[in-house]
Amino acid sequence: MKRFGQKGFTLFTALVAFILIVLAMLLVQSMISTERTTSDIISDISEQQEMQAIADLARADALQVFNFGIRYTIEDFSTRDSEPQDGLPENVYVVFASDAQDWETLQQRFVKERFGVGENSSGNAFALLAARHLISLLDRSDDARGYDIELVNPDEATMSTILKDTFNGQVDEDGSLDEFFQVIRCEDNSEFGSVSGHFDNCTGSFYVTMDLSKDAMSDEQYEKFPQVRVQNKQTSRVLKEPILPRGKFRIYVPVRLFKALAGAREIADPLGGGLLSDSFLAELPKEGQNIRSSAARDITKALEDRIVLKGMGQGSGLTFKGTERDGFLLKSYKVDVTATRDVEENEKLLDYKITLYFEEKNDKYRVSTKGSNIYGITLVKFNN
Repeated sequence: MKRFGQKGFTLFTALVAFILIVLAMLLVQSMISTERTTSDIISDISEQQEMQAIADLARADALQVFNFGIRYTIEDFSTRDSEPQDGLPENVYVVFASDAQDWETLQQRFVKERFGVGENSSGNAFALLAARHLISLLDRSDDARGYDIELVNPDEATMSTILKDTFNGQVDEDGSLDEFFQVIRCEDNSEFGSVSGHFDNCTGSFYVTMDLSKDAMSDEQYEKFPQVRVQNKQTSRVLKEPILPRGKFRIYVPVRLFKALAGAREIADPLGGGLLSDSFLAELPKEGQNIRSSAARDITKALEDRIVLKGMGQGSGLTFKGTERDGFLLKSYKVDVTATRDVEENEKLLDYKITLYFEEKNDKYRVSTKGSNIYGITLVKFNN
């Protein structure tokens, strides 16, 4: 009986020992597995953070390039002087008497014609410009060490269509541009009464707003925007981030085009006896010999008098000198008169054009400092 009890005790002890060994092995394996899982999670988080950082840097760089590209293109178009290179811009902006009567109307027409945004706008210049810059942002971007960086969804036509609809959707039913376009500091302080747009107190640079919020754009449309794609070459893990953030994206354009427009509008002043007013037109000779030269002489005299009156400059012809407003001045002007001539050499006045050239000398309001920044505004009056 004693041996049997001793033998049973010995077997039980061995069984217990075996179970303890198995439990120890399971515990060790569990600890190893937990450590591996924890290590994998930490590695995943670290990789995610690194890829996110690379994507954020690529997006931030892309946004800077996008901002600069928009500003530079607007300035370059407005000041371009290619053929012939005469120091004067090719793309002058034309203002008629009906536009110059109201500062708000002048802004709306400018945005409609130059940006293709607004009621009954036919073009899509700004939408196409923005789409083109978005598509080309990362075409030449270098890859980061161990990562591939590229731009996905490069569909320029789709992008321009979406942006055009978005921009037009930002214009109110009454034509107000406040949600899309805002001119900086052109407050009321002039003889135009309650109307803003005075040359002296107008900064004239502006903001353009791209509304990409959920109220303005569906998720389906937003997903078509270009995205930054970052891929880990070792793990093939991929991260995608949209270039433009959800919400309202504001672009500051420093060029003072609207200061030039404000100055031109004070010269034009169609409701206050300016050079595009009916009262001024009534004083000009309409028919007779040498109408072209005589009308040009009268217009030039009236123009110089008004320039002096408004404090924009002094002198005439080659002796003319513009008065600077924070580095911005009326550099020169030109008068053109169109008239018909019959067989008897009699002339009949058809219209006249006054082109004002404003120069930007303040680097604060220039995107590129190469060459001169000169903006041209042409005032047109027809002899109806």
